[in-house]
Amino acid sequence: MKKIKTNLFSLLYLLIILVSPRIALANDRSTFPNSRMGGGTRGQCSSRLIIHIVPLANKYSPDKNRLLAIYLGKSKETKPLTVEIINKSRKEEKLIFDPSGESLLIFKTQTIANNTFWKSYFNCSENQSDNMINFISNNSNPVSTLILSKNNLENKKYQTFINKAYKKCGTTITSKEIKNLTNLDERISNKLSEKINIICP
Repeated sequence: MKKIKTNLFSLLYLLIILVSPRIALANDRSTFPNSRMGGGTRGQCSSRLIIHIVPLANKYSPDKNRLLAIYLGKSKETKPLTVEIINKSRKEEKLIFDPSGESLLIFKTQTIANNTFWKSYFNCSENQSDNMINFISNNSNPVSTLILSKNNLENKKYQTFINKAYKKCGTTITSKEIKNLTNLDERISNKLSEKINIICP
């Protein structure tokens, strides 16, 4: 009987975790810094390389232009990208970008408060669902970054890079420029093309 109760409790706990994205979000926020990068193992949607252009500590503060940048890796079958910006009050800004090939995506957000949660992921299925089980199977693993108001020299390097790239929207940037800024591992940096399109929706 005791074993049955234990199993029922474990099952109930698992169901709560699966059906409640809010709980998962809270856990994500409490374990920062998380990874600024995801995917990269294959060209498929669920494992497509995605990198937030932020310092290695994975904490970033945009300047007054409120620009954020994401590197989107190569893919044989491109899918839409979802970006979620969630502040402490759980107010959410959700942006969905059209499918695009390998590129540096730069976009402007609304006013960002301190301790804001930024995550990005590909929508790998045309049929989206709020159910956590379907979410996991239909989307790539989210890349997450904590946005803070605190600034420093490392942070300013990224601000300068993003602002400079933003002025070149519609042209290209070299992979060397991205590598020099982000200090990517060689295994990852070798996956970048020599020239990368800059897109600013």
